[in-house]
Amino acid sequence: MTGEHLNRSMLVDTVILAAAPERKEDLQKLWAKCDPEVLIYPDESGIMLQAKGGRIEFSNRYMRATWLLGYCAWSALESYSPTLLFSSHVGLGVSDVLEQDDGFSDIRNRLEVLLDASRAIREGLDFWPDHVPQPQVDQQGLDPQQKVVFQITMIGTAYALLHEVGHLLSESADEDDISEEEIKCDVFARSFLTDKIGKYAEASGQDYAAITSLRAMGIALGAFVLGETTPSDAYAGAIDYPPLLQRLRALLLGMPLPENDKFWIFGSALLITLARLHEMALVSLDGTPKQVLERILEDLETRWCS
Repeated sequence: MTGEHLNRSMLVDTVILAAAPERKEDLQKLWAKCDPEVLIYPDESGIMLQAKGGRIEFSNRYMRATWLLGYCAWSALESYSPTLLFSSHVGLGVSDVLEQDDGFSDIRNRLEVLLDASRAIREGLDFWPDHVPQPQVDQQGLDPQQKVVFQITMIGTAYALLHEVGHLLSESADEDDISEEEIKCDVFARSFLTDKIGKYAEASGQDYAAITSLRAMGIALGAFVLGETTPSDAYAGAIDYPPLLQRLRALLLGMPLPENDKFWIFGSALLITLARLHEMALVSLDGTPKQVLERILEDLETRWCS
């Protein structure tokens, strides 16, 4: 099936610079090394985002599904953050706390509607929740909560695009180890979005820690999209791909944030969502928010990678 050529700046530049405005000059230098064609494919092509042969190829269905998963991620935070905070203090398992939460079923139902909608989009069905706005390129008309979801989703999408740019750079470098290349592309994307936050904080007058936390949440969303779109039988990895949890560990635990930053709660909420989608109970959690996320990763690695 033939894709339609897009002006790169219409999508890729817009998304990346919305996520990391301080990187404009660096992006121009990047395109001097690798100036990809950008092709969008119709929904009949399935869910697609890939880089090959000097091109970035994606489908509209991928972008719509990612938009919905941004709202899923926020719903996961609303659903699980009280549980994470409570269970870490009393030493109960997450599953045990949820069973005792009388109001959780309504919250979880909203989360499941969003997850079902994202999966329907990926499968080619036309289902869109009434309370979720259609994808848009700016924040116009969004309420304050939707604006935060928009920002996180743009960062997550920028992470995914930069990961694919990393593959294009690897093509020119003639990388041999494809599995190792995946990790390198993850690190490249994360670094592009985080290495010069200080420059943006100084120019904008915004708080460095708050910007870093928001960028980290966007990258965590990119990891969540990866987990939600990877078949569960591929979680353990293959010749061409490292184990999913190895990638998530490298991405999430490298964030330069305090032990109690809200990012760790956000990341933990996303991991719990993945675990419960596969009907997995989690062990008791205690410690700082970062330690809780580490415990969840260890638990999931034991189950998915053994």
